[in-house]
Amino acid sequence: GFSKWGAFRAQFVSAIGAMVGCWFGLVVSTSQPAGVLAFTAGGFVYISMCSILPELVNEAHASVGTLLAQATAMCVGVYMMVLIAQHEPH
Repeated sequence: GFSKWGAFRAQFVSAIGAMVGCWFGLVVSTSQPAGVLAFTAGGFVYISMCSILPELVNEAHASVGTLLAQATAMCVGVYMMVLIAQHEPH
């Protein structure tokens, strides 16, 4: 664990990082909004996959068919996001 002042410094550095990230996002979003949206969406997909896939694999009572159906449903969801992004008016 951290000492009291170590925790304060870590929180301060984290807050500075958040402010710099916010500033960077605002600057980049004015020139390339599609890139920022794609990066953000990719981050959400990555986090959800890292959280969901281990739970699906570790289910003791799940059959292979169930796992394949769930993986297919996730892939269909990602594909639907791609379709929406392609057909959305710019």
